[in-house]
Amino acid sequence: MAGIGSPGIKRTAGPSKGRMAVLLLLLLLTGSFTEVHAAEHPVERGETALQIAIDHDLTMDQLSRLNPDTDLEMMRVGDVLIVPDEGMSFDEFLDRLYSEVLRFTEPVCGTAADHHAVCLFHAENISEAPLYDVQMHIRVRAANGFRAEASGSIPLIQVMPGESLPVFIDVPGAFDEISEASVKCTGLTRSGVFSSSFRVPDSMYSVDMAMLPGRIGSTVTLRFSAEALSSYETKKINILAASYSAEGALNGVRSMYSDIYPVIELTVYSSGSDVDSVRVWVEAY
Repeated sequence: MAGIGSPGIKRTAGPSKGRMAVLLLLLLLTGSFTEVHAAEHPVERGETALQIAIDHDLTMDQLSRLNPDTDLEMMRVGDVLIVPDEGMSFDEFLDRLYSEVLRFTEPVCGTAADHHAVCLFHAENISEAPLYDVQMHIRVRAANGFRAEASGSIPLIQVMPGESLPVFIDVPGAFDEISEASVKCTGLTRSGVFSSSFRVPDSMYSVDMAMLPGRIGSTVTLRFSAEALSSYETKKINILAASYSAEGALNGVRSMYSDIYPVIELTVYSSGSDVDSVRVWVEAY
């Protein structure tokens, strides 16, 4: 996939910091890994969170991240905290927890005209609970030995059970042909309590697609119903469009964050292969 040329893959800005902060606070209050197999520490009389953290080679921030639904300053005897297995580092433990609920397809990477790397893959929720604020990081190596890594600039706000969503990450650098790439999750919130979907029902909009010359991309036109315009007039919507080849391979991603309008148009471009079809997801916040 060397030589991804202009126009490349395009994306607009994600949700505002204010709205994201409110959303993520709600998720942190409701999400945990309590349904995932993990080591547990029952709180005993006289124990403090700081001492528990020290005993398990954790910082207070790390202990809090593993137990977002527990007030570490107000623990009671008998409360159960999640901690790493003996001999396992915090990062190794998180990797194991994340791998039990989230799976990535092998990233497909190519180089753009300015030699940065563009990587495409899917993130699949393999658990029975929704996942929120999924953050990802990718490492890429080129045939010329150049290595670089980058984090996704916009997290996946939600991935419902059994759902697989497309992702792309730009990696700055001076790449020639890509020889290796690996992606990992660096953060997520799993919730068995907060299970509402932000997804706008398909029945509230129609989608028309027009292929660009040479099938280098597709212009997607969404027309929202009167019910959708009324229901979401005070909200922002996020549109995610992904293009696929005739063989079903992901070859382009575009997202748009906007107010809702009767008609919204966006164009998703291919990273190389011809566009055969486009899938669209719409969320409201």
